[in-house]
Amino acid sequence: MQWQVSVYALALFAAAGIMLVALMFVWPRRRAIGGRPLAGLLLAAILWSVGYAFEAMATTVTAKVVFGTIGYPGALAVPVFFFLFVVEYTQSEKWAPRPRWLVWIVPAFCVLAAVTNSFHHQLWTEFVMEPNNILVYKHGPLFFLVIGYSYLLLLASIGILLAAFGRHDASYRNQFILALVLAFFPILGSVAYVFGFSPFPDQDPAPIAFSITAIGLTWGLLRQGLLTVVPIAQESVLQNLHDAVLVLDAANRVAMVNGALVRWLGLTRTDLVGLPVESLLAPWPGLLHTVYSSRDDTDVFIDHPTPRYVDVRRSMVTDERDRLRGRVLVLRDVNALRLTELELRDANEKLTAQLATIHTLQDGLREQALRDPLTGLYNRRYLEETFGRELARAARERTPLSLVMIDLDNFKRLNDEHGHAAGDQVLRWFGDLLRARLRPGDIACRYGGEEFIVLMPTASAEVAMERAEQLRYAFTPLVATASGQRLTNVTLSAGMAVFPEDAHSASELRRCADVALYAAKRSGRNRVSAYGQRVPAQSPEQ
Repeated sequence: MQWQVSVYALALFAAAGIMLVALMFVWPRRRAIGGRPLAGLLLAAILWSVGYAFEAMATTVTAKVVFGTIGYPGALAVPVFFFLFVVEYTQSEKWAPRPRWLVWIVPAFCVLAAVTNSFHHQLWTEFVMEPNNILVYKHGPLFFLVIGYSYLLLLASIGILLAAFGRHDASYRNQFILALVLAFFPILGSVAYVFGFSPFPDQDPAPIAFSITAIGLTWGLLRQGLLTVVPIAQESVLQNLHDAVLVLDAANRVAMVNGALVRWLGLTRTDLVGLPVESLLAPWPGLLHTVYSSRDDTDVFIDHPTPRYVDVRRSMVTDERDRLRGRVLVLRDVNALRLTELELRDANEKLTAQLATIHTLQDGLREQALRDPLTGLYNRRYLEETFGRELARAARERTPLSLVMIDLDNFKRLNDEHGHAAGDQVLRWFGDLLRARLRPGDIACRYGGEEFIVLMPTASAEVAMERAEQLRYAFTPLVATASGQRLTNVTLSAGMAVFPEDAHSASELRRCADVALYAAKRSGRNRVSAYGQRVPAQSPEQ
C-alpha cells in the first residue's frame, strides 16, 4: 500500500499526539467527578484523528473509506463524551437520559450505517477522488442525522454550562468559561467542514481544532484544579441538607425551596417559585412572622402536618452596594431539644413543688416538735431555745424581760375528783385563754404538767403583774362557764421576776420566778406574787 503524506495528515498526527499527552494527565484522575467521560472524550478524539490521518495518506478509494470508517466511531463519540462530561462536572444529571446508555443509540446506529454503507449508501452516496489525493464524500440523509445529533449535544452542553453559572459559586466560574471557550473550537471546525470553508479543502479540521481543546483542558487541569477542585452546585447542596431552606427574592416571592421544607410543611404544589411568601406560609403564621421580624433567630412551633419545634435563622442577601436582594430562611429541627427542655422544666416545677411540700412538712414537723399537743402552746424545748435569745436581745437593747411562772391550783385533786379528761380540758381552756389575752410578742409555754411559763419581752414589772392578774381573774369564771358550772373553784397561782432587776441569767430569772410562785402558793394560792414583792399584788379592776 502506498502512502502520500500531506500537511493535513501531519496536523492530524500532531493533534493525536497532543491529545495523548492530555490523556496522560487526565487518566490518573479518571475516578474524579467528570474524569471518566473526559478520558473517553480524549480517547475518541485520538481515534478520530489517527483514523482520518491514515485516510488522508492512503492513495486508493477503498483504503480511504476503510480508514475513514475506522475513525468515524471516534468522531461520533466525541460530542457524546463532551455532553456526559459537562453533565457530570456541573452536577446537572437531570438533563441526562435515564438510563445513561440511551444517549449512545444514535451514534451506534450511525457507526453501523458507516460499516454497512456499501449496501445502502444512505450515509455516503458516492466517493470522488480529487487529483490532490483528497477523497470527497457525497453525503446522504443519515449524514445530516449525525451532524444534527452532534450539534444538538454540543448546544445542550453549552446551555448546561451557561445555566451552571447561576447555580455555582463564583469561584468556579472560570472553569465553566474555560469549558465554554474550548467547546467552540471543534464546533467551528465542524461548521467549516460542513459549509465548505475549511482551511483544508474537502477535509474536516474538527479533529485538529480539538487538539486546541485538549491543550486547554490540560492547562485547566494543572492551573485551575480541573477534576481536583470540583464545583458543587448550590442547589444540589441545598437539596441534600437536613435543614429546611426557603429562599425569597427582594419582593418576598419564593425563589427556591429544598426538599426538607417541602417534607416538613407537607407541600403538594410543584409551582412554588414566584409564589408570594404570604400565600406559601399562610397556614403557619408563626413561621410567616419570622420573615418580617426584627430578630434573625427565632424558635417557632409548627403544628402541622407533623408537630415540631424549629429554630428559624434568617439571613439578608445583599449585593455589592448593600441593596437587599432577598432573604434566606434556614429551619433547623430542634424538636427533641425543646421537648427535653419542656420535660426538664416540668420536672423542675414538680421538684420545686415537692421541695415546697417537704419544707412545709418540715416546718409542720418542727412546729409539732416545738408545740405541746394538748394545749397548742409552745413546749419546754422551745422555751429553752428561745429564752437565751430573748434575754440576749433584752440585754442588747437595754429593755426589761419579765417571766411569769403559773401553776394551776389543786390540779391533782381536780384529776382525782373529776378524772383526767376534765383535767386535760382545763389545760386546753387555759391554753386558749393565754393565746387570747397575751400580746403577739409574748411567748407562752407549757413547762410541764399544770405548770406554764410566759415570757413578756419589753414588759416592766408593773405591766407583767397587771397581765398576770388579768389572767388569774379571767381563768376561774372561764372554767366555770365552759364546764357548765361543774368546775367552779379552779384557780391559779403565779410568780413573776424581771430582768435585769431580779436576775441576769435565764436560770436565775427562772429560779426567782419559781420562788415568787412558791410564795404565792404559801400565801393561800389564787394570787400573783412578784419576786421580792417590789410590786404589790392588785386586782385587775384597779
